[in-house]
Amino acid sequence: MLVNKNLGILKEDEVVVFKLNSGEEVIGKIVSADDEEVKLYRPCCIGGNPQTGQMDLLKWMIMADKDKPVPVLRKAIMGYAPPDTNIAELYESKTSSIVKAPAGIIAT
Repeated sequence: MLVNKNLGILKEDEVVVFKLNSGEEVIGKIVSADDEEVKLYRPCCIGGNPQTGQMDLLKWMIMADKDKPVPVLRKAIMGYAPPDTNIAELYESKTSSIVKAPAGIIAT
């Protein structure tokens, strides 16, 4: 558990949605937190997918190395909350290398 006097209790490996001062909402898995910044693993934001025309989770910093945590300055964060269950599942599916079998398939 990571205790930050300015952000409260944040848990390592917890997926959280942050509302930034810019108005953006960013979802990511917490790697670490201190009084200056919160480091997120593969942060994403909501945006339009040009291939499907549907809303989707997109990489928040397009040119950043996807395998390195991205620091978010504490002073840029207005608030945070646990994500909606469906959004958390979407985030996990987009950022995990594990592929889930479709429902009804039994692996042998």
